[in-house]
Amino acid sequence: MTIKSKPSSPEYRANYDKAFRASEKPKKVVYVAGPMSGYDHLNFKEFFRAQIWLEDQGWEVVNPAEMDVDDLILKDCSKTWEARITKDLRVIETKCDAIYMLAGWEDSRGACREYEKARELGLEIMYQAKNGRLGR
Repeated sequence: MTIKSKPSSPEYRANYDKAFRASEKPKKVVYVAGPMSGYDHLNFKEFFRAQIWLEDQGWEVVNPAEMDVDDLILKDCSKTWEARITKDLRVIETKCDAIYMLAGWEDSRGACREYEKARELGLEIMYQAKNGRLGR
């Protein structure tokens, strides 16, 4: 893109911003999957801890705990487990490039379904260490 206006003009600034944004790579999107049922506060602390770490690594993060908190705030507790997992699987299929599996995911039927969906789609799969240490 050739910018023909003077550097101080609003048109120059608008064109510069447009050209700069076009050259940026969009962030890859990762979904955090892990156990919730049977954990204190549905394991939300671990989901949010992983979200912060992944964002620091440059990922855009889809956090199902965040989606569930929104439902609880809106007092929409009517959704069944099947409705929630269906929504989560749809998000993985339509928005995500990768999935990050929290420790203990193997014992969660929801996380296992999310893992299988990610494998089926050929997404990048990352794992939290068994001791809870964040990383790949």
